[in-house]
Formats: sequence, structure tokens, C-alpha cells
Amino acid sequence: MKKYGVLGRVWENVVITVGLSLTMMVIREIKQGRFYQGHRLEALIEDFSGILLLVGILITTLQLMYGYYAVERQKISFGYTRKRCFLEMQEIKCISTAVIFAIHILLNLRQMNFEYWKKVIWIVGICLIAQSVGELTSVFQMRNTWFSMVILTIVSAFMGFTVGYGVISVINGEKGEGSFSVEIFEQAPVFYSGIFVVGILCLIGISWKLWKKAEVSI
Repeated sequence: MKKYGVLGRVWENVVITVGLSLTMMVIREIKQGRFYQGHRLEALIEDFSGILLLVGILITTLQLMYGYYAVERQKISFGYTRKRCFLEMQEIKCISTAVIFAIHILLNLRQMNFEYWKKVIWIVGICLIAQSVGELTSVFQMRNTWFSMVILTIVSAFMGFTVGYGVISVINGEKGEGSFSVEIFEQAPVFYSGIFVVGILCLIGISWKLWKKAEVSI
């Protein structure tokens, strides 16, 4: 079960995110003709860091949804408790998000100002909310009812649309981080930060309650 360990899955998330982000950036730059115009390295780094955030949110959310559905069931058969599985999933979520955003911050050291940090907090909140919704949906699906399947189908369809729209937008020239409007957050950053924290904790709590009673077939 070493391949399903926390650090192994975090590493997988980061590698896939970085690799897919680089691929999308190269395709975008070629399509825009910037490589042939001697596009500056600073501009390429800025583009890459923006794409990294969008891809990171999608990859970590999908990994959580897949993890509960496929991996955690196997781990229980090897003697893992539900509590241990759940806590490890939270570690994977938080560490993956921290590493991805740390890379983004390192690539944007010249932008270290109050406005930049407000944007980072806003996007981190969106990322954790998206991950927690995906996590809750995956756990809820284990109830094996028609309603849970409908919810999973709707969320999966929405995720598919988001992935498709995001990829097309980025390739067509938009910045990944441009997909996140911070205008609402800037009006009351403390208030909306509190909403993020409360919302994330509530989603995690509901997921834990459902996970304890989920039907786990081995």
C-alpha cells in the first residue's frame, strides 16, 4: 500500500499538475505565435503560474473523487480504519494545495504586495471549497441510491464542462488565474475568508459523517 501513501499521492498530484500545465502553456504559446516572436521568459513564467492554479484545482479535486471511490476501499481491506483513511485524504488535499500554491508564489516573487495576497487567499478558498464539494459528492455516492447517482452525474458533468471550458480558454490566450474574479472578495476580505473557513469545515464534517456510514464493498 506504499503507492497509496500520502506523500506518494501528493507527489502524483504535483507532477500531473505541473506536467499538464506545461503542456497547456506550450500549446497556447505555439498557437499564439509567441515562441516565434521571442516571448520574454518573465511573461512565460507568469502565464505558467496562472495556468498552474487552474489545473491544480481540477487535478486535486478529481483525485479526491477518485480516491474515495477506488483507493480507500482497497486500503480498508488492508486493515486501515475509516478514520485513518479520512484523515489521510485531508492531508493529501491540504499538502497538495500548499505545494501547488507554493510553486505559484515562488514564480511570482516580484508581485509580493497586499493585492497579490488577497488574490491568493481568494483562489485558495475556491480551491478548498471545490475539493471539499468533490469529496462530499464521492462519499455521498457510496450510499448506492438513485439520488446519489444523480448527484454524482451532475457534479461530474459540471466538472467535465469546467475542465473543457478552462482548457479551451487557456489555449485561446486567457490566463488561468484570470478565471477567478476577486472583486467580490475585495469588498469584504475578512468576511468572505470566514465564509470560506466555515463552509470548508461544514463540508468536511458532513463528508466524515457520511464516510462513517458509507457502504464500502471490498
